[in-house]
Amino acid sequence: MSKSGLSGRRSPVLFLAAVVLLNCMALLWMGWRAHHYDDSSRVAYERTRRSEELRGIIVYLDEVLTMSARMAAATGDSQWEERYRNYEPKLDAAIKEAIELIPEGHSAKAAAKTDVANIKLVEMENRAFDLVRQGRTDEANVVLFSELYETQKQIYAAGMTEFDAALSDISRAAWKQHRRHVFLEITVGASPIPLMVVGWIVVFRVTRKWEATLKENHRRLAQQAEQLSELNRSLDQKVMERTVELAEANEELKMEITIREQAEEALRTSEEYQRITLGSIGDGVIVTGVDQNVTLLNKAAEALTGWTPEEACGRPLEEVFDIINEETRAAADDPVTRVIATGRIPGLANHTVLICRDKTERAIADSAAPIHDASGEIVGVVLVFRDVTVERDREKEKEQLLHALGERVKELNCLYGLSKIVERSGITLEEIFQETVELIPPGW
Repeated sequence: MSKSGLSGRRSPVLFLAAVVLLNCMALLWMGWRAHHYDDSSRVAYERTRRSEELRGIIVYLDEVLTMSARMAAATGDSQWEERYRNYEPKLDAAIKEAIELIPEGHSAKAAAKTDVANIKLVEMENRAFDLVRQGRTDEANVVLFSELYETQKQIYAAGMTEFDAALSDISRAAWKQHRRHVFLEITVGASPIPLMVVGWIVVFRVTRKWEATLKENHRRLAQQAEQLSELNRSLDQKVMERTVELAEANEELKMEITIREQAEEALRTSEEYQRITLGSIGDGVIVTGVDQNVTLLNKAAEALTGWTPEEACGRPLEEVFDIINEETRAAADDPVTRVIATGRIPGLANHTVLICRDKTERAIADSAAPIHDASGEIVGVVLVFRDVTVERDREKEKEQLLHALGERVKELNCLYGLSKIVERSGITLEEIFQETVELIPPGW
């Protein structure tokens, strides 16, 4: 083949490669722009969503604090004040986070109203708790149901309304900015298209010239093919000899296939044995993949969760194994997620309750362990759990008996002390009364 033919082939290839490379670079640039915009849009959306979530939290916590204060005033029970002290810092933290999330121009007025009203409400509620501790519950009720208290509540509600309006303004502004960004991205993204069109027109014209060169080369190749056919005829004998060798190799391959089939049958037998063993375990066992979808469920797990293996397989673990904290009623930490994240076996969680498919609840103890392949990679997780409802009930009954016994001991100590006071000679009635009061334990 002539040098001109080689040169004609090489030049279009290099030109096509350059055009394709430039097109790829343009597409990558447009993709990067779209990804950058998607990231910024996601951040703005998460900020707005968190602000709306905080508004609901603030309203909820405010009602919790108001109810706790009024219940303490109505019942005189100190547990309501403990509940109030537990939720008060959460409300303060939620208000501060909301102020930080919303731009200053939108939130300053609403935040000021809400903060001032909240401070005054907290002062009045603390004054009510002081009265409750002094046994003056009627005065505490007067404070909590006074016109001043209700006025501060209304101011607080007005601040939250302005907060909500600020959220709406931010959402509308974000949407306008989103539309501007979309228009800009379309304009900027379309700018390389004319260049790409011109480039491909040039490519088409060069390709036509290249096609003529290829036809000439094809004619020359046909001549060379005739020469090669003569060589092929001389190779037929060698092919026949090679065919015999391949037949012998085929026999060897059949023997290998037979051996492999026997090994696969042994593997299936082993898997069936493992399945039978798993089904006979008394504890519930659930196996998941790294995607946390259920792949295996034994009979004990079926009885505890209410899901059959056919129904559970392929479903997300949290749908089949729905667990909450017994005390807080919040969703409990998923042990499978911890195993996949850390690669370690987590410790047993306390106060875990399993919500069955029929909505019945069982106290359980659970643990999970990773499943590794031959290379050490995590390919799944095995979750083992059992019903500890009876054990948990026994522990509660034991705690109740110990508490009752402690109260009885306090009562006997008081009676014993009272008898000693009465036996003393020369003691006045006022002294008997004073020392009797001192004998009564706090909280009676």
